[in-house]
Amino acid sequence: MHKHHLIPRYMGGTNDSSNIIEVSVEAHAQIHKVRWEAFGHWQDKAAWLALSGMLGKEAIISYAASEGAKEVAKRRVADGTHHLLGPSNNNKRVANGTHPFLGGELQNERIAAGTHNFAKLAECPKCGKVGQEANMHRWHFDNCKN
Repeated sequence: MHKHHLIPRYMGGTNDSSNIIEVSVEAHAQIHKVRWEAFGHWQDKAAWLALSGMLGKEAIISYAASEGAKEVAKRRVADGTHHLLGPSNNNKRVANGTHPFLGGELQNERIAAGTHNFAKLAECPKCGKVGQEANMHRWHFDNCKN
């Protein structure tokens, strides 16, 4: 027997016993198929495909990641925060201080004080090249040709 949420978790349903019924695996798959056909929620399609054995665990994880990313992108387009909306949108976000590349107040303070990783510089002792400390450690120091 499988436990099925009457109000799905992705729609705010809880694990409270009043929200859960026990059904067979086949019935559970069928419930999610019907919900997907009726409402079009990708989460129900994923549950149906997994419970019916049409997709394995790794394929379901990949499907869920892809659909979740599409959902986030649609939400960002709708609320005007998607980076592909163009430079005029990005310029507005820079001007009003909401662009993610600007960082928060704490990040700006750390950059100004020279304590943020972006502000820390490192010099290669072999060749004298200077760059951001994190990048120098990640890419240069072990690969220096001198």
